[in-house]
Amino acid sequence: MFILQGDSRDPDSSNAGDAKEKQEKYFRKNIDGTTTKFTLSEEDWNRIIITTYPRGGRLLSGDWTAIFRAKLRESNPWCQLNFRNNHVISTNSPKRHSAPFFRGSAKCKLPECDVKVRLAIRKENGKYVDVTYVGNICHKKQN
Repeated sequence: MFILQGDSRDPDSSNAGDAKEKQEKYFRKNIDGTTTKFTLSEEDWNRIIITTYPRGGRLLSGDWTAIFRAKLRESNPWCQLNFRNNHVISTNSPKRHSAPFFRGSAKCKLPECDVKVRLAIRKENGKYVDVTYVGNICHKKQN
């Protein structure tokens, strides 16, 4: 039998060594589908400003990203999250009684990691933020 260099059946092949080396260089954790929630205190809400625009649109401003990032680190201390696609329901929305007050997302900024986070606050000034993780953690190990 001929074994080509790089053949996966050859334990001494460079590809088998590369795969093992890659595993050693990366920290991996399966968190796909994991759900959790964190609590927003009255003090947290005092630091979050809900900006309202003339046509009824609203956004969170103030320290909300710093607050959310710190709370998310309790359930996921590995990822460095960037927030995007964050929406507060409009004051004149026909869905204001059924849709969540806030919905948003975040993504790990490290290129090898595919973790995304979905966030929702059910009621205005709600106590809990529902969190759903999508994807799996893959970060280079620190030497």
